[in-house]
Amino acid sequence: MSQSETDVLERKKVVVGEEVKLSPVLAEQVEKILKYPELQKRQDGFRLRKALSDLGIKPFTAESVSQYKEMMLKKYSNNFWRWQPKLSKALMSFFNLLLIFSVSLMFVGWLIAWPLGLGASLCFGISCVLFNRLRKICQSTKEWKRVPLEGYESPVPEFVLNTALEVKSADPQAKLFIEQFADTKVSDPFLVIASRHKDEEYYCEVWKEPQFVMKREV
Repeated sequence: MSQSETDVLERKKVVVGEEVKLSPVLAEQVEKILKYPELQKRQDGFRLRKALSDLGIKPFTAESVSQYKEMMLKKYSNNFWRWQPKLSKALMSFFNLLLIFSVSLMFVGWLIAWPLGLGASLCFGISCVLFNRLRKICQSTKEWKRVPLEGYESPVPEFVLNTALEVKSADPQAKLFIEQFADTKVSDPFLVIASRHKDEEYYCEVWKEPQFVMKREV
């Protein structure tokens, strides 16, 4: 993760908004008995936004995070087919037709003459192998993956843990996650903090693994 790559990341203060003036007990009962979680979600979202605001934590904007993640995918993905969707779709369609043709020819061939049936069977087998290989290539794209902070096995910088502790203390129901690029050679995890229902989430920290520094760079 170079400085030029993280230049696209921008922080912005959270807009807290108005508090939902409802009894927490009522909101919980409405969700549990009436199966209507919207009131509880609004309270959870407000509580998390207020915690971030009170702590002075400015999360990265959703737009800049999206831009950064897409930039990393384009830079480090070696999958040509990912960036050539029309070509990959055309090839997949061609092999689908080839499989259908091979099956039809195989049945007709065995009815007419065994050499023709044998040739059609070999053609069908080769088509299956090529089709499976092409399908794996087209689907083997790098991606971002999210796991809970609890049980995360890789080292986490102290400043990230401090942020997580502060938010969790202010909002015990907040959910903490680590989201990182699948390619560990260029891994640059985010600390993602979400409300209890996970309908609101904020990217609060980012760092470089495995040679991360102990201070915030972005």
